[in-house]
Amino acid sequence: MKNKQQGATFVSWLIGASIFIFLGVTGLKMVPLYLEYQTIKTMVDELAKNPATKTANKRIIRSALEKRLNINSLDRHLSAKDFDIKRIKGKKSGREITVGYEVRKPWFGNMDFIATFNYAKEIGID
Repeated sequence: MKNKQQGATFVSWLIGASIFIFLGVTGLKMVPLYLEYQTIKTMVDELAKNPATKTANKRIIRSALEKRLNINSLDRHLSAKDFDIKRIKGKKSGREITVGYEVRKPWFGNMDFIATFNYAKEIGID
């Protein structure tokens, strides 16, 4: 009786390892981008919860954004000018802060990852 060979071959182990390495490299490149985005969302949300921003003008809001970007070391990619602050129609003191940006990270050779992020939050709503 012949015994059947069981288990993975060397080639299947190489394929599995290459997939694992591919996903690992991709994760190491992409996870920091999403962590930065979460930091920006938290920063804008905290600014929106601050009661002082309800009556603040654009200059004061941009100054607060610039300080928070600097504290979180996000001023490499963004500045306070990248945040758009607009009045909401029909609301007395309501404003909306929106931010949209794109980050390009090198991947392999001449291939890059391009991630586009957008976030908007209403502040100062009556």
